[in-house]
Amino acid sequence: MKSSKTIKIVMEMITYISLVLYMFDVVLLGTGELTKSFGIQSRMIFFGISVLAAVVLILLDLKKYLNNKYLISVLVFMVVIFIAAIRGFVGKQNTTILLSDFKGFLNFLIVFPMMAVMYKKNRVISFLKMLCLSLGVVSVLGIILAFYLQMPLEMSRGAYDFFDGYNICMITELTGKVTRIFFNSGSRLFFAGFALSIVFSLIENKRKIIWIFIASLDIFGVFISYTRSGYLAFVIGIFAFVVLILLFYRDFFKTLAIRACFVGGIVVVLIGMVSVAEKVNLVDVAINRCLFAGAEIEDTNTNVEKPSDNKNDKNNKNDKSELTNKKAEIQNLAIREQRKTLALENIKKHPLFGGGLGVSNDINDGFIEYFYLDILSKIGFIGFIIFIIPFLFSVFDTIILRDVFCKEQRLLALAAQLGCLFVFVISYFNPCLNSSVGLFMYSLALVLSMPWENKKPKTAYFISSTNHYNVRTGKFVNDYVKKGYDVIYVTSDFDHMTKKRYCFNEYKNSKQLHVISYKKNLSISRILSHLMFSYKTFYMLLACKPELVYVEVPNNSLVKSSAKYKKINNAEIIVDVFDMWPESMPVKTKNMIVNWGFDIWRNFRNKNLKFADQIWIECDYYRELLSAQKINLPMETKYLKLKNAETSIEMKVSEEEIDLCYLGSINNIIDISLIEKIVSEFAKNKRTRIHIIGDGERKDEFLDILKKNSIEIIDHGKVYEIDKLQEIFDQCWFGINVLREDLAIGITMKSISYFRGGLPIINTVQGDTSRFVEECNIGINVDRHDVKSCVLRILNITKDDLACMKNNTRNLFEQKFAE
Repeated sequence: MKSSKTIKIVMEMITYISLVLYMFDVVLLGTGELTKSFGIQSRMIFFGISVLAAVVLILLDLKKYLNNKYLISVLVFMVVIFIAAIRGFVGKQNTTILLSDFKGFLNFLIVFPMMAVMYKKNRVISFLKMLCLSLGVVSVLGIILAFYLQMPLEMSRGAYDFFDGYNICMITELTGKVTRIFFNSGSRLFFAGFALSIVFSLIENKRKIIWIFIASLDIFGVFISYTRSGYLAFVIGIFAFVVLILLFYRDFFKTLAIRACFVGGIVVVLIGMVSVAEKVNLVDVAINRCLFAGAEIEDTNTNVEKPSDNKNDKNNKNDKSELTNKKAEIQNLAIREQRKTLALENIKKHPLFGGGLGVSNDINDGFIEYFYLDILSKIGFIGFIIFIIPFLFSVFDTIILRDVFCKEQRLLALAAQLGCLFVFVISYFNPCLNSSVGLFMYSLALVLSMPWENKKPKTAYFISSTNHYNVRTGKFVNDYVKKGYDVIYVTSDFDHMTKKRYCFNEYKNSKQLHVISYKKNLSISRILSHLMFSYKTFYMLLACKPELVYVEVPNNSLVKSSAKYKKINNAEIIVDVFDMWPESMPVKTKNMIVNWGFDIWRNFRNKNLKFADQIWIECDYYRELLSAQKINLPMETKYLKLKNAETSIEMKVSEEEIDLCYLGSINNIIDISLIEKIVSEFAKNKRTRIHIIGDGERKDEFLDILKKNSIEIIDHGKVYEIDKLQEIFDQCWFGINVLREDLAIGITMKSISYFRGGLPIINTVQGDTSRFVEECNIGINVDRHDVKSCVLRILNITKDDLACMKNNTRNLFEQKFAE
């Protein structure tokens, strides 16, 4: 065990250092000859070491990674690439292009070392800061090189020889007005650096000036590094950034606006400085690049003439060079259009799976150059969708899990995704997404959307989809606080009873997760709301790694998410079956599709209960139901405990009239028609009065039925005070506990409240409640087929008999249900 931990620590160190060096190499050195050692690029050495070390880490904790949807989806895509490579080889495609394609997509393996080591907050933050700072360095170098034409002859010749000789960057004259610097790698990550720097300026207030300055450098880096594609990507990225901040992080918007003003000011100063040096209006150049790039031929030839000592020779050469370059550019554009046309034809031939790696168009060097057409041509629409799926996962998680993790993590993930979007847009014009730069940014976007480790010692998470059952869950929370656990109580922000948003802060450590609202108890919206809550809690558990997890059922999908978490982290799982869905739902149908949906819903619970360390059930009846479904696991009955009543029972009933009580929600699970039969029989014999305590969607219907049967109604509304409840119970003979026959319910909260008040019950609930009524003489079980005889039994009860029943009822509560 110790040896495996030691191996893990060493491998993580190797992986992280290699990953950092790889990042520096990609950003600072690019793909130039300077990075080659013995014919091998240094970034490939760092890449290989980090991937191999990460494979060891993944194998040491395989079960964790097998549950990682990002890793699985990336592996699926790599399988697609291997198949496409084999198809290309068998199809005798261009070998040079096939190898280039394969090596390009092989860069996607960088996601493995990222996943293996970038899960700790400090490590992630350090990596992102190094990325931002290195991009700032690239931008500063770009600004220096923007003065290329103004450099002394010897210095400019030296700069040309160095940069062109090592192919670190291209120095080109743009429309004869201003020098454009295009760094082979680093410049493509400028927007990521900008977005990350802005986020750091928001979350690190003490260093905000530093990050604002770096963000400004990145904007200017984009300005001097790109033409149309870079500007278009930048505009789209900025727009997306602002929209997403407005939607999900509004409290940052004012601060962001202030930061933007500072950034804008610094960029204006930088543009002005270079404008003076170049003796040209760079605003005009920017407008040219943004709006008229398609209409204007720009000099992008990398083979710029070396500086000459003879000014006349230089001018003559420049005139000839300008004409030659324009002709070359026109020819270039024509070749690109031919490549695009042939690529589209190949896509039509093989739309789903493509023609395999190595497919070329035999024009010039054979490379298609446009990434989207390239990937569709080689791996088809199916492969392209598989390629996009991990990124969509990351975007979905960043949005949907924004209230699960800290804003710091979500904002940085958002910045990385917008950086990836920048590369996506550029890839519409250039083939860079399957390069080390594109797939590095893509992988970073995936990894930052996953949870960071934030472990606390001896932590217990108590999870309930709705706070409706807090009267039960709260007791367990208090028990584990007394045991020394740091308990976090997690619930949704939607109240199931009122169907409204609510704020819960009863406990010191409570957390609410945002879910979809719904209006109907049985609806697609409710199911989606529960699935959304389970999805969020799973990732919250991954980040916080609690030693104990309690989940309240319903929601059934919580059982599945907790079981999945246990497979990754061997925590203690407690499943509390407080209600059984869909068994307790008041819906019975022969519709095959609905029943199939109910089976899936039921199996979320049944197929994952085996992973629980403890199964608590609300009543013994649930043990019978689960056993009938072939769930024969150890279960412990945990009856709902209520605070004991300090008031004594008083007999305030009259033998001349009968008072009944209905307590609780008046909803679809009560059997109103059976209640009507019972009370109408009472009304034929005695003056009958019903005390109603509560509310519900069917209250008006219930009251109308009672009035129609000449039942006197006393509506107390909602009453929670024990002494007030006791005062009402003392006036009544029985409490009504009549539910629909087709419900899988063994005991109700209302019946326990009746027991506390010493009020016997008229009962139709099966299981535990029916057994208590018979064994403890605490009321009457109603025979649905012989209501009259049940009513007659009640009418024949004397005051002494009723007093005995009331005492029995209170004794049962104190033995089984009192705190």
